[in-house]
Amino acid sequence: MSRFAHTPGPWFAIGAQVKRLDKHVQHICTCGPIDIKQEHRDRPAKEVCANARLIAAAPSLLAACAAWIDYMDGPLCENHTLEYEAKLLQALRNAIAGAVVESAWEAK
Repeated sequence: MSRFAHTPGPWFAIGAQVKRLDKHVQHICTCGPIDIKQEHRDRPAKEVCANARLIAAAPSLLAACAAWIDYMDGPLCENHTLEYEAKLLQALRNAIAGAVVESAWEAK
């Protein structure tokens, strides 16, 4: 059992929707209109889709941050190597990139 209560990742942003793919597509949330060509209140579709990307990246961001904190709080041991630090930093970079990189669904 995970120490976190949320639906496990990975999550994916598809336009304004956030989904989890496994045996069945699970809907996590919708940030705005399903048709991203519609404007959502006062927010342009591009911003609504960026919000969905950020939400979809949440499980990866949380896992990467938790791993870094566990590493920094842990005792000095064999895991404290430059290679391991580089791996944790890359996980953080990947999670952030997943939150900010525009998807092909939005480029249309």
